[in-house]
Amino acid sequence: MSVFPLQARGLIADIDGVVLVDGEVLPQTRELIRHYGASLAFVSNNSTHTRESLCGVFRAAGVDVEAGQFFLAGTRLIYSAARDFPGGKALMLATESLRELAREMGLSSVSASSWRDVDLVLLCRDTEVSYARLEGAANAVRSGAPLYCANHDLVHPGKSAVYLETGCFLALLGAVHPGLQPRVFGKPDPALAFDALRYLKLKPEECVFIGDNLETDAPCARAAGIPFLHVGGAEGLPLWAFVGSA
Repeated sequence: MSVFPLQARGLIADIDGVVLVDGEVLPQTRELIRHYGASLAFVSNNSTHTRESLCGVFRAAGVDVEAGQFFLAGTRLIYSAARDFPGGKALMLATESLRELAREMGLSSVSASSWRDVDLVLLCRDTEVSYARLEGAANAVRSGAPLYCANHDLVHPGKSAVYLETGCFLALLGAVHPGLQPRVFGKPDPALAFDALRYLKLKPEECVFIGDNLETDAPCARAAGIPFLHVGGAEGLPLWAFVGSA
């Protein structure tokens, strides 16, 4: 079975659970690259990597992609924060690669104990999060600092386990501060999909969006007007079937 006969000129693909599982690029991803080449864009709520570091994961697996093909919630958060608060002081819950990107964009990273001095709080998937940073973020938000959050996702899937996501930290802060209203950058908001369409220089109806999450990927595609195909997860079409007869 294959959807390639649909003659889609471009493909927009989610990453975790679709083309990347347990941090490893699936073999079928090479077939997607072979078929679509530069007409393939990746749209993901990933807030662990920068475009460059995630591109490195794919290239290490022998998949030839460019950093510009990735549209990620975490990097979109950093770009927006740097634009909204030029030179601002941020308490960041994020990996070192994203903290480094923030510094390159002119944001200053402050310690958890300096929460009184921050201009905003940035919430990404911090794989080395500490109690002190969570507490600092809670206090900064309590004092009125704006909260920028990469996504609402609680987990992303692996083959036999799940991995905690940014939404877990958001849920914790929401429990401490009922009524919390963060600015959220990832799917289902369609902004990343629109960014991908501009990169591809294609109309929504000329593309197919593949994703495993019916709560984020499907509504994102629908809001952007892109035909959606459920791929990955327990209920979706396996990627090997999607590319099988290409």
